[in-house]
Amino acid sequence: MPDFDEIFSTTKDRPVKFKDKFLSRVDYIPFTDGDRFLVKIEKTNSEWTQGIGLSVFGFIEIEDLGEKVKDRTFFMENTAPKEIFIKIWKDNTKRKQPKSLPKKGILAIKNIWDAGNGSIDSWFGGAAMMVEEIENGRRYRCNDGHPDENFDDIVFTIQKVN
Repeated sequence: MPDFDEIFSTTKDRPVKFKDKFLSRVDYIPFTDGDRFLVKIEKTNSEWTQGIGLSVFGFIEIEDLGEKVKDRTFFMENTAPKEIFIKIWKDNTKRKQPKSLPKKGILAIKNIWDAGNGSIDSWFGGAAMMVEEIENGRRYRCNDGHPDENFDDIVFTIQKVN
């Protein structure tokens, strides 16, 4: 099985080519204040609970909940609706940007999982995403921490909507 940790270490976690496909551990989508996105979980196929991690230097409004969160949120397959509408805004205060967050105007996306111990994991072992351009957005075919190359542990889309 492939060792994605080793493969990504050669590029400092930038996208890599693997068997004629480009893989990422994180993807970035530019946005303007108030942009609205549909996050849709299409399918999962893992013994572990799968999820989607989103981060911005700013705010994410989860429309279905009427809730606005600062900087980060995540959606797990067992608790989130299959379709989630969000709006996002940059942080325009004088707060210093943490190094762990993307630059203003960038939405960062990664796959996450809970292997049963109650903590959320990402970015190690078999973790990788194939990113596919679709109409108004992207589809993510993801591997979790299992070192395999099936890219079906979670499949989700993020599309900009009006």
